[in-house]
Amino acid sequence: GTASPVVPGGEAAPHWATPDTIVFESDGKLFWISESTGERELLFESDSIIASRPRLLPDGSGVLFHTADPEGASSLGRRVMFYHFDREELVEVAPSGLSPRYVEPGYVVFAHDDQALMAVRFDPDTGPVGAARTVLSDVTVFRADAPYDISSDGILIYNGRPSTTVGLDGRRAFDMVDLDGVVTPLNLSPGMLTLPRFSPDGSRIAYHVGTPNDAEIFIYDVATGASPQFTDGGGRYPVWSRDGTYLYFASNRADGVWNGYRRRSDGSTPAERLWNRPNEGNPRDLAPGDSLLLIRENGPETSRDLLLMRVGPEPQDPDRAVVEDYLTAEWQDVSDQEGEDRVFVQSFPRPTGRQSVSPGAGTEPLWGPGGDVLYYRTGTTYYAVDVQLDPFAVGAPRRLFEHPPAFRESPLLWPLQRWDIHPDGDRFIITVRRDSPSADSGDEIVDPSVELQDLYLVTNWFAELRERMGEVR
Repeated sequence: GTASPVVPGGEAAPHWATPDTIVFESDGKLFWISESTGERELLFESDSIIASRPRLLPDGSGVLFHTADPEGASSLGRRVMFYHFDREELVEVAPSGLSPRYVEPGYVVFAHDDQALMAVRFDPDTGPVGAARTVLSDVTVFRADAPYDISSDGILIYNGRPSTTVGLDGRRAFDMVDLDGVVTPLNLSPGMLTLPRFSPDGSRIAYHVGTPNDAEIFIYDVATGASPQFTDGGGRYPVWSRDGTYLYFASNRADGVWNGYRRRSDGSTPAERLWNRPNEGNPRDLAPGDSLLLIRENGPETSRDLLLMRVGPEPQDPDRAVVEDYLTAEWQDVSDQEGEDRVFVQSFPRPTGRQSVSPGAGTEPLWGPGGDVLYYRTGTTYYAVDVQLDPFAVGAPRRLFEHPPAFRESPLLWPLQRWDIHPDGDRFIITVRRDSPSADSGDEIVDPSVELQDLYLVTNWFAELRERMGEVR
């Protein structure tokens, strides 16, 4: 049948707790909505707790959740908590952990940074009983969630942990790939590399090194192979000005919030802050003429939005910067309003005339230098689409080549543009894996992008759980 919204806005992590009740998080608070009223109700009020991933207990006595880490670095800053409805009381279940689940006959299972599931005996009326124990190792655990679940009759399903650390292990590198799929590795040591961007003349490549919350930008010189660090104090999402004079980027150096900056690309001037806004925002592109900057911002109500800001040659007061809405909606900007990530084209700078480019799934679109071809990828397959601008029309996608991209990072982390096109339009730079052993050794290389899709299912897991908790000899 037809899907219809239950609650509009930026809500997340819904748990269909009972046949007529759904609990969910919104802006750090927990709510529920029932079929009988159709109205959402705040579960509890707290100024000191940022709540996430709620799970209602089967008997409806309370809700489990984990607190968010203000720094966003790892699950070590998160606590597993329980709120008892009748007593209106908050109880700490575990001082460190995330994604809790309640299972009979009285355990709370939760994930931990050690890439494991732990469990503790739990009584809703009295709280945790005894010490927590590890009950399953080698489980994928991200910084904000863990992909696992447990059915009421004891079936466990989870993502196994790959042989190398997921997402942040520093084994990324860059390949040059021509339109026929011929690969030339870039002479740059592997590391936590991504977001490559060609300069307008193709002589330099700006790229990002680090984790989402601890990143810096480097610039690679194609002729010399030198790669000096460009930012100092936080930098990600590099965007070149059309003449290559400036590099725009996001930084959290001032107050911990990722806002926009720019600096002359030769490093001869200090970084200039462009805007000061409370929500995380990253530069995405510049319109011709370098006067209009496209920004992707994480809005509290509408998730990832596209905004516009006019920039000029002279510095301006970031507190007075004028930022306009371009595309704000409940779906993502790439966009997932059709139920999957797809590529659309829309007029600019006024958002009219939206048209689908990818007939099915598609991500990370790139315009060709002439503006008459649009490129995108679906998994490991790369496509090109001919585009006519006046009148606007798109052709059928044509397959270019297969090439394994960088490992698939968790959608819970951050959206990335892992490739770019050379100004000549004849080749791409693509972020890829570089595992050890090397490809030349003849040994098998494990690809975590495949391993992340491996699901393990364990039947009768409650018997193993009781044994691990020391209750069965």
